[in-house]
Amino acid sequence: MSDHAEIQFPEPGVARLVEIPTTPFARGGEVLVRSVCSLLSTGTETTAFGARFSEGTFWAEYVTYPFRPGYATIGIVEQRGDGVMTPSPGDIVALRTPHASHHVVSAADCYPVPWGLEPERASWFALASIAFRGALVCQPLLGADILIVGAGPIGQMMVRWASASGARSIMVVDPSARRLAFAAQGGATVTMPVAIQSLDRRDLGEGMPDTIVDTTGNADVLAVVLALAPRHATIVMLGDPGRPEDQHLTHDVIVKGLRLVGAHDTHATQRWPGRAVAELFFGLVTRSLIAVDGMVTHRFDPSDCQEAYDLVDGCRDETLGVMFDWQSNRRGFAETHE
Repeated sequence: MSDHAEIQFPEPGVARLVEIPTTPFARGGEVLVRSVCSLLSTGTETTAFGARFSEGTFWAEYVTYPFRPGYATIGIVEQRGDGVMTPSPGDIVALRTPHASHHVVSAADCYPVPWGLEPERASWFALASIAFRGALVCQPLLGADILIVGAGPIGQMMVRWASASGARSIMVVDPSARRLAFAAQGGATVTMPVAIQSLDRRDLGEGMPDTIVDTTGNADVLAVVLALAPRHATIVMLGDPGRPEDQHLTHDVIVKGLRLVGAHDTHATQRWPGRAVAELFFGLVTRSLIAVDGMVTHRFDPSDCQEAYDLVDGCRDETLGVMFDWQSNRRGFAETHE
């Protein structure tokens, strides 16, 4: 196998590490980056892996086979092309690029990782950026009471933004006790180990938050959330179902005067482009205002990508952060944090 390789889905349900026969090099304005690690986005990548989306949706435009999954890479700059002043060779950078051993990108698309911030902790920047878009439409979070549905990777990052923003109470609902423990580590004040579909309005008492964020991407969840929501609540839809036709509004929207807001990774603004969000995230992690320690639960050698995707596709609740280690000679499952 060449030193240069990338992970591909040649067809639904199949993941392979594919050799890249040509040697990449940086041209004018570009840099060559060697990957250190890349974090798997379990929701997005399993939707693409299993082709669980309908024709005519955003997903159908985004996913074509062979598909190159991934968008959260931390790497080391190895070469810079003409005209590039920064970053310099040896610098650690974050990239919104697929899972691959090397990347040739515009220097402007490299987000500098602060000195001393470990690549594994930095790798959460992309999922944090997605959750940040949800946090923006929840404003103001200072002093707010918020319910987050789902404690997967995006839900975890949503908890941390709410906590860093000074939310008064952060309630998280998820059937996985393990994931809820990570949510509590990140700032959740109340955790409920049940599926949202099993939750009764009476279980929440009189203090039902008036801001609810659905991070699940599960089309069945919206109707449940609408039924639980108090009058004039804001519902933030941060998960994107692959089959949105299975997601239905109920009479609660009109009767309760509910406000539905969508948030998506592509919602960059002039004030908050991707680089600014990454810089903010790195700064908060460095200052211990956002905790991500121990959140990588599984590590894989890229050659074992089929095993990695089979795991997250079939046993997602057993995972949280799943990482490809591009510097490792290990094969397959390497470590799990209990």
